[in-house]
Amino acid sequence: MNRKDALTWRDALAAYHAARHRYTPDTPEPILVWRFADAPEELQRLSQHGGDEDWLAVVPPPGDVPAWMDTGTSFGVFRVSERELPGGYVVVIGAHA
Repeated sequence: MNRKDALTWRDALAAYHAARHRYTPDTPEPILVWRFADAPEELQRLSQHGGDEDWLAVVPPPGDVPAWMDTGTSFGVFRVSERELPGGYVVVIGAHA
């Protein structure tokens, strides 16, 4: 991982933590889902779909991505990509083409 990527990961994790709502140590972290255009820009930059993105989600540790985010679902009609972040977080991006 080069220095530029390390900053991207740090920015993405900071954006995730800034967007969480009502988290306390006794409750599990939620899966956060945005329409791709409404997601934090730091997370959008992780996409390699080239403009066909519909949804973006951050799955907290242990990073178990639920079946409703699979390719062929309304989350990712054509393709779903996953990008693992440090700490066990997974960014999931669904695209229509």
